[in-house]
Amino acid sequence: MLLSELKQIKFDIYDYPDGSDKNAISEKVATGHKLSKLDVDLLDDSDFALVIKEGREKLRKFPLCDAKTASVSALFLKACEKDIPDTLYKLAERNIAAFLKNKKIANNEISTKELFAAERAKSVQTKIASRDKLADCDFALVISTNDVKTRLYPINNEHNAKLASEYFSKNKETIPVHLRHEFAKALVTKCAAEGFDTSIITSDIRAYCNNKVNPNFDLEIVCRKEKVGSAKVKEALDTLLSASKNTNLIKIANLLHKLDKQAGLDKYYGKSFSDSYKAVFSEGINLEKTATVSIVGEYDIDPQTLSAIPYSDRMQQLFSQEDFQNIISDPAAYQALPAPYKQAMVQEARKLNSPEK
Repeated sequence: MLLSELKQIKFDIYDYPDGSDKNAISEKVATGHKLSKLDVDLLDDSDFALVIKEGREKLRKFPLCDAKTASVSALFLKACEKDIPDTLYKLAERNIAAFLKNKKIANNEISTKELFAAERAKSVQTKIASRDKLADCDFALVISTNDVKTRLYPINNEHNAKLASEYFSKNKETIPVHLRHEFAKALVTKCAAEGFDTSIITSDIRAYCNNKVNPNFDLEIVCRKEKVGSAKVKEALDTLLSASKNTNLIKIANLLHKLDKQAGLDKYYGKSFSDSYKAVFSEGINLEKTATVSIVGEYDIDPQTLSAIPYSDRMQQLFSQEDFQNIISDPAAYQALPAPYKQAMVQEARKLNSPEK
């Protein structure tokens, strides 16, 4: 607090005009016992329980001339306990008690800069103490390393859960892949258990923890199979794709994450396909396509059919409208796409000539 703000607080009897407020507080004090303003101005700094400094200015409160004056100051200090910072209250309380005991006080000065630092430290300590009382489920991330537990991003109430969700959306790329899933899972679980606002569970969160499989999971698997030569890895990928229809998705995502790392597929994350958890949980992933290149020779689809492909729901999951328009108007751009994308577009083209059309 600034000195100008502190001057607005009624600390001692000399801050009160004559009236009922002062009388109500000091009714137990013998009448007529009050220093004049001139008397107060003539006192030394050492004659006060509290001296607050800011540059060359200072605010002197709670006179300690004698036992009666100190008793009056003690009475008024208690009355303004809720109005002044705790740091000031404790300093004045200590000095009044010391004066009444032996007429000596050790230190009564504090600067507004010191006051600010002390109050901020106290606030941090209070928050830490409050944080320590929370359960592990009240945090988005709980990381244990070498018997040391680190708990990050409290989600113990709706406000904190919303802040954690916003942090995730802004910083998810800096969070390790497996921790993104743990973060999202904790948020989804907490919001469901506590009945928090459903808007907290954003698409970014659902991309890493959802109750249904990514509609493009088959494309995610095909893209991975194109990058590996091992028949065993391809077989494992096919097994995961088949199991995704009736197996716990978290288990599928964990197994895919492990397989990607073992096969070196994680180096393609965000380039040729999504990371392991986003591949499983996302509600519709826009996989990265390769850059447009010039192709010599025949194309896999004739330009007329390509240009007629509609911007269907499936296509909207794969491409932005601008990218889609560029692709259907340029066979070379289509030819440069990864095989799963071209396969999806061929399927849409076949629908143009299906009996239902």
